Amino acid sequence: MPDHSNSENQPRTIQDIISTIESKSADGVYIYRGERKLHNERPHRGKVSSNLWREYGIDDEGFDIEVIQTEMLNATKKHIGQLPQDFRVDFTTSPNVSGTDTTETIDFELLTEIQHYEGKTNLIDFSTDYLIALFFACDGSPNEDGRVILQKTDPINHWIKHPQNPRHRVIAQKSVFVRPPRGFIEPEENDIVRIRANLKQPILQHLRKYHSISTESIYNDLHGFIRNQDIHGDAYTYFYKGFACHKRADEATTVDQKPEEYERAIEHYTKAKELKSDFSEAYMNRGIIYAEKRDFDRAIKDYDMAIKLKPDYAEYYNDRGGAYDSKGDFDTAITDFDMAIRLKPDYATACNNRGLVYVKKGDFDRAITDFDTVIQLEPNHFEAYNNRGNVYTEKGDLDRAIEDYNMAIKLEPDYAEAYNNRGGAYREKGDFDTAIKNYNMAIRLKPDYVGTYNNRGIAYAGKGDFDTAIKNYNMAIRLKPDYAEAYNNRGGAFYGKRDFDRAIKDCNKAIQLNPNFTKAHNNLNMALRNKKKRDQN
Repeated sequence: MPDHSNSENQPRTIQDIISTIESKSADGVYIYRGERKLHNERPHRGKVSSNLWREYGIDDEGFDIEVIQTEMLNATKKHIGQLPQDFRVDFTTSPNVSGTDTTETIDFELLTEIQHYEGKTNLIDFSTDYLIALFFACDGSPNEDGRVILQKTDPINHWIKHPQNPRHRVIAQKSVFVRPPRGFIEPEENDIVRIRANLKQPILQHLRKYHSISTESIYNDLHGFIRNQDIHGDAYTYFYKGFACHKRADEATTVDQKPEEYERAIEHYTKAKELKSDFSEAYMNRGIIYAEKRDFDRAIKDYDMAIKLKPDYAEYYNDRGGAYDSKGDFDTAITDFDMAIRLKPDYATACNNRGLVYVKKGDFDRAITDFDTVIQLEPNHFEAYNNRGNVYTEKGDLDRAIEDYNMAIKLEPDYAEAYNNRGGAYREKGDFDTAIKNYNMAIRLKPDYVGTYNNRGIAYAGKGDFDTAIKNYNMAIRLKPDYAEAYNNRGGAFYGKRDFDRAIKDCNKAIQLNPNFTKAHNNLNMALRNKKKRDQN
């Protein structure tokens, strides 16, 4: 038989595969078999065989596999002592069985029982439903191509056996059995549809979503659970290995450890989803790591897959919204946060995140409404008070802003951000001493809080203490060498000291770091003009 494995005329999309199978089986009655591998190695090439034949692999005219089958069947009867309890006690009562073939029927039922537990028989499982065959072609061996075999029933009708007392799984799989006298059949090359490895997971997801065909529905008995325990157990093992690496990365204290642990976590999550294609948590957690690495496009792809698998899971929409927010796609982010809140109306985190995006869009009234809702849902949500305080500061309502910062600090006394922000509100009110006290507390709580050094410098400059202001700007620049605003502000302090040369140097550096920094351009022009006047005098 020709080798079909290298054929370039095989379907390449899910719809192509389904259309191809439907088209090929339109001219008669067919049964279908899915196999997760192509079986191109000899002597199996081109054959659809029973597992008993595959065990011995004897391709010889004189080899009678039914002799071996009979010996195994007799041995089985010695071991069971009596028929399984869920077999019919009296097969002659079945309308499909006559008294003369009861022994044959019992033998066949025993063989289906052995086949059911993946023993060795000369039966080949087929299904009357090509979608179920498609499931079997994709369920396993994720890195290898599979195949669906179409078999017209007319040529082999005398080999086809229908169970008289079908079990749960047989019913679910719409099973029929082919018992070929030589242990195998050889379908036509044109009746084999190749399933490429990269399509296996999308097909499984398609079958689950649109046809309710999944591991749970196909293996719907205790043995099915046991069969999948090892696979799922391995998947969860890799998942929790990934989770452990993920946690170590989050807690890493060295520059090298974090990326190394993130990469290990990604490897484990990837393996987990390969073993369990519907493992939404593995997609989700891998997406979170990509977001941490600022690879937002990959993160969104993983979030997309997690949402396809669990479309009613509010947390997934919230996290995807965060990735779109980080990309600057604020409208799409809001759409995701809307969906998260629709699915989970008391979801304070999503409501807070949506409020933060409204702030970035300059829609302060909607932002305040969201922060109000968060506080109503969770009265101890100190971040929402801080966030609402920031909006009031932007609106110029400094007294209400300070009230919110006070509440945030009351709820979370070590909340450095709230001290920094409250300092900003007092600075805007012209109360530089109280502002500096707040900045001092923020830095005590968070010594590397770069923005607070810059802010404290502004407060000292407001008091006319340019030397102390410059010391604070120096510290900000030491912590963040590309901090354009700190260079500009230090330039302003030098300008206040009439040190125009240093002012010009700092303003130029700020512009170099941020060419569109309008304030730095203005300050540079002022310093240049005043230097020129000084030099002329």
